[in-house]
Amino acid sequence: MWVFIDHDSTPTSTGCDDVVVTARGDIENLMALYTEALDDARFTNLGELFADATVTIEGGPHDGARAAGRHAVRDLYEAIVALDTDGRTGTRHFISNTFVQIDGARATARSYFAVSQQTATLPLQMVACGAYRDEYRCVDDVWLFATRHIVCDQVGDLRQHMR
Repeated sequence: MWVFIDHDSTPTSTGCDDVVVTARGDIENLMALYTEALDDARFTNLGELFADATVTIEGGPHDGARAAGRHAVRDLYEAIVALDTDGRTGTRHFISNTFVQIDGARATARSYFAVSQQTATLPLQMVACGAYRDEYRCVDDVWLFATRHIVCDQVGDLRQHMR
C-alpha cells in the first residue's frame, strides 16, 4: 500500500516481502503515479519515478527515443510533450489489461494504454493507444521502475499532444 501526502511526496511502501496482492497493488499505484504526473505535466516527478530506470519508445513520432535516469527522463518528456499556453497537456492516460508477474524483489508487467485529449481548439478524442512493457525492482521495501518500454502502435491526431 502506498502512502501519499500530496503530488510532490515520495511514495512509501508496505514492503516487498508482503503477499503478492500487496506488491501488485504497489506496482499498480506506481503505474498510476506515472499517468498522473504525465497528465499534469509534472516532468520533474516523472524523472523521479525513473531516477534509476530507463524509458524507451517504439513507434509513433518518437520511435527509438531512449532516456535513462531522472534528468534524462525529465528532459525527454519536456521535449516531446506539447503544452498549451497555461502549461497543461489536456490529456488523460488510461491503463487497462494489466498483467503483473512478481518474482521476489523483481516484477514484470504489461498493460495497454489509451490517451484522450481535449484542448481549447481540439475536441475530446483519442490521440494514441499502445502498450507498456515494464520491469520493476523492490529496493528497501519500495517498488520502483527499472524499465518502461512504450509501444505506440495506434496514433491519432498528435498535433497538440506531441512536439
